[in-house]
Amino acid sequence: MFWIELYLIIQISAWFINRMQFHITAGERNALIVLSSLGIKGVLLFFFITLGFQKFVNFPILLTIFVYLGYFAWTKIRPLEIGEAFALSIEKKGLSEVSGFWVLVLLFILGLANAWFFPITGADAVWHHVKGMEYGMPLVDFESKKIIHQFRQYPPFIGLLYGWLISSGIVKVTIIFPVLYICLLYIFYYRLYDHAGSSIIAAVATLTVGT
Repeated sequence: MFWIELYLIIQISAWFINRMQFHITAGERNALIVLSSLGIKGVLLFFFITLGFQKFVNFPILLTIFVYLGYFAWTKIRPLEIGEAFALSIEKKGLSEVSGFWVLVLLFILGLANAWFFPITGADAVWHHVKGMEYGMPLVDFESKKIIHQFRQYPPFIGLLYGWLISSGIVKVTIIFPVLYICLLYIFYYRLYDHAGSSIIAAVATLTVGT
């Protein structure tokens, strides 16, 4: 069920990004799709809990399917006209062509290894994880007494995603952070490239931010 829902969310995100008609490269587009997928899932879970759907429906995937079908129908009713689709800037030097890119790849791999093999030790990370465990339980809402006052100071986004992963049987929930890391670096590089007009400046700045 988890992988089916993940596919539906990524497809919704891809439709959304494509219809925005951004003139961006494939790498930046894919990074935006991944980031917006997490955002879309967080918003769906927020409304699922806020509107009390969990009292009537035990599986949040049903809301995802409903939104997917609705968006699919919208794309058929209002398709993009020929020539409206986003265009790729083929003249840009990709982030993967920069020599410092492999330093970022190494940091990404180390981040994955850290998330996979080592326990959560940071105080904030522990609170997010505990909150995610609570959100992952059935019939929990934002006013539930199971969410103690100290947890309420933290935004629900990470907790909701943790709850989704935990309820799907995925224990290594911190794996999402290395993914966010590499996606944000891709977007940062190409946005700075557009503003500065220099791949060297963009690469050095991205390497600085990434390390």
